[in-house]
Amino acid sequence: MEIKGKLLKKLEIVEGTSKQGKEWRKQSLLVEQDTKFNKEVVITFFGEHVDKLIDLVEDKDIEVDVFIHSREFKGNYYHNIDGFNVRQKVSNEFVTSDNTPF
Repeated sequence: MEIKGKLLKKLEIVEGTSKQGKEWRKQSLLVEQDTKFNKEVVITFFGEHVDKLIDLVEDKDIEVDVFIHSREFKGNYYHNIDGFNVRQKVSNEFVTSDNTPF
């Protein structure tokens, strides 16, 4: 699935260690979609995908490839939007994090 919109904010990188001793990191983006309702959405990138966010500039249009999934915990459902690829509009075309046109 793809989400398009304006990058409002890059949140801070969060790092930690799992119970199994593996290090992890994540970073989230706040994106404003061009929709009537529920305009703002947070998309989270994990692991090596965080490196794709380094050169992103706020207030520019982006396209993000995402996985949306839900999980149940004690009778309640929680939703995640995980990003795995991002393109930012430069001039009149979208480019990937390594500045290749898409």
